[in-house]
Amino acid sequence: MNRLFANVYLDENIRVLVADLLEAGGIRAVTTRDANRLGESDDSQLRFAADTQMALLTHNRRDFEEPGGF
Repeated sequence: MNRLFANVYLDENIRVLVADLLEAGGIRAVTTRDANRLGESDDSQLRFAADTQMALLTHNRRDFEEPGGF
């Protein structure tokens, strides 16, 4: 079965309520708390999301931009 939406990994800056709302809409959402990854670096969080085939949802866009971007 093809899924329309990706699984989502929410970093610490996203409220846990957002994960609950996504789950209610049929989207698998995992928080850093759920994954026991509170306090990990941004790079580590991104690597975890990629390794587990989830999209990373964050408020800290600038933490992931290349220098000189946007």
